[in-house]
Amino acid sequence: MIGSYYHLSEFYQKSNPNLATDYALMTYKKATKLKNIEGQLLSLKLLIELNTGNKSKEYSLKYLDINDSITKVRQKSKNQFAKIKYDSKKEKEENLKLKAQKVLESEHQKKRNLILYLVVGIITVISISITNLLLARNKREKIKASYTTEIRIAKKLHDELANDVYHTMAFAETQDLSTNHNKEILISNLDTIYSRTRNISRENNSMETGPLFISDLKEMMSGFNTPEVNVITNGMDSINWMALDNNKKIIIYRVIQELLVNMKKHSKCSLVVLTLKKTKNKLQIDYTDNGVGATLEQLNLKNGLQNVENRIQAIKGIITFDTKSNKGFKVQFIIPM
Repeated sequence: MIGSYYHLSEFYQKSNPNLATDYALMTYKKATKLKNIEGQLLSLKLLIELNTGNKSKEYSLKYLDINDSITKVRQKSKNQFAKIKYDSKKEKEENLKLKAQKVLESEHQKKRNLILYLVVGIITVISISITNLLLARNKREKIKASYTTEIRIAKKLHDELANDVYHTMAFAETQDLSTNHNKEILISNLDTIYSRTRNISRENNSMETGPLFISDLKEMMSGFNTPEVNVITNGMDSINWMALDNNKKIIIYRVIQELLVNMKKHSKCSLVVLTLKKTKNKLQIDYTDNGVGATLEQLNLKNGLQNVENRIQAIKGIITFDTKSNKGFKVQFIIPM
């Protein structure tokens, strides 16, 4: 219809201008209704030619307005296309840079792997050395409980430290160590491995049984103090430790250590109290915490607490566990002096 009206307007343009104007108006209205921009412009052009004065001016203004709108839309499309073209070019350049960086990172990764293997090798040597030291010491142990404890520590090296080393190696091989975040994670993992190795070493080095025994014992216990757990002692300085033989000192040290390790792993407590007192020719030690406690069945499943019982019984001592679950954990052992 738009095409037909337009051609009829052209046909009557010279022979019947009034009829041509009517057909041009019909073309413009139909084109406007259907939002046919080209039809609007063509019909307005005819109306400008067919009219004079204000009418011609009115149609001219409409023509210019529509034409300007089209120009803006086309310019906007052109700008968007230019932006897309620019973004595409920029993305290609960035991809080329990334490829170049990957090549460099691959070279750096090889160097990092060599360093990592060296670190792992050193840790392995340290672990083997500590294990050999523990095995040699076990041979000299006369008490079965002590021997069992050393075996547990050797297992700890294998299960915990080796796992940490393996996970650190896997992290270093699979992650991009050029980022600060991954570097911090790697350093944190290596620090954890170092701390575990140092703690295992401290647990198994030669123990002071002379005048420095009490200070070493306090230092060991203070190591379990954290912002969440407070370890308190009562009566420790009132005991004549020099009157106690060296073997019993070692057992007391290890038993307290085992109890505190068990507390750290299972108790979920915030307060630990160790009370020491001498009754006639016997030394009584009471351990109490406000954790979750343990039932008799749970106590039987914990190797650490079995080691405690074996150690005390090996020196003819008496040990008593409080088996009331969810009411804290209590242990009392009495040792002949």
